[in-house]
Amino acid sequence: KVLTNGDCGTMEDGKRAKA
Repeated sequence: KVLTNGDCGTMEDGKRAKA
C-alpha cells in the first residue's frame, strides 16, 4: 500500500513511504 506523509496510517508509515 502506498502511504504519503500524514495520509492513511501513522507518521512512521508516512515517513517510511516518503523516504
